[in-house]
Amino acid sequence: MKAIHLFVAVIALATLSSCGQGRNNDESAANSEIDQLENELKNIDPKAKGDNTCLLGYAEKYEELLTKDMVAEATGSNAGQMTMHENKIHKDTKYHYTKYSWKTGKTKERYGMDLPEEHGVSISGIEAISLNQFQMSYKAVSKAAAAALTQKANEALDGKSDNAAVNEGMKKLDEMGISKEEQKKMMEGFANTAQKMTEGFTKVDNLGQAATWNAKTNTLYVFENGAMFELVVELSDSGRNLEVATTIATQILNKCK
Repeated sequence: MKAIHLFVAVIALATLSSCGQGRNNDESAANSEIDQLENELKNIDPKAKGDNTCLLGYAEKYEELLTKDMVAEATGSNAGQMTMHENKIHKDTKYHYTKYSWKTGKTKERYGMDLPEEHGVSISGIEAISLNQFQMSYKAVSKAAAAALTQKANEALDGKSDNAAVNEGMKKLDEMGISKEEQKKMMEGFANTAQKMTEGFTKVDNLGQAATWNAKTNTLYVFENGAMFELVVELSDSGRNLEVATTIATQILNKCK
């Protein structure tokens, strides 16, 4: 079953990419935004990645890029009451993280129980990435884009797709004995899930060369010179999450000027 869903994901992503192919008069919204941002950034190469060697150099030492003192200052908390958690197990350092958490002295209802309330700030996701990839990865999937994906998926199901990756994936599902009806349900489900996961994204101005905030996951994604990082800020006053994340992100960017 896991393999089936993997093929569906590959097909859906290839199909979504095909929705934006071509640069005719009806240029895709995603490409237009990338072009606009590229112009704002004095025509940087939107395909270049890895130039920010300073930021990438912190990929194995997140705790040096984000310190307790930085978190304490930005949140108005006591560094001495914070606990640091780290994960450096995964081979790919973009999945490593450093997190600082602390109890607030209050309780919060979770799973039907009153549990100690905890605040936290974490950093992860440092990796080489192009502006193009960043804009496409951390952008809300609109209802129109989801509808276009469904239309393209239907074309693939009818054998009318001009995307080789899509056709190969559909062929594999056929070989697995998955009916066209089931294939259609899975593709539609993927499109709906993609929209729900990304609908919280909003652009953050004047931060790095590009930045996006996801209010649903309290995550700030920041791009600078061919590299990126992620910050998660979770405070009881959720209205401060973005403010604190932006403050910390600015300090991080200043370390790699």
